[in-house]
Amino acid sequence: MATELDPMTIRYAGAIDARAVSQLAELDGAHLPDREVLVAEIGGSIVAALALSTGAVAADPFRRTTCAVDLLRLRARQLDRPRGRVRIPRALRGALPV
Repeated sequence: MATELDPMTIRYAGAIDARAVSQLAELDGAHLPDREVLVAEIGGSIVAALALSTGAVAADPFRRTTCAVDLLRLRARQLDRPRGRVRIPRALRGALPV
């Protein structure tokens, strides 16, 4: 049986996860409306899921999932950032190796 001390994995849900995500949403009374979903997995079980397009969350109501949901939201924000050049403040540019 998995505990809160077991390592957590944050990843995209795949087609193989559809049933587990659907059951989790039903258990939580939530609706995850899209296909692009991040999941938090502990001990081989999906304990929380987040729909990237809406931010809707489903989490196991019988487990401590606050940290899992927080990490899902953090990862979603990271994925939402525009990719491209990183702006380095002028004051720091001289401190960086060339």
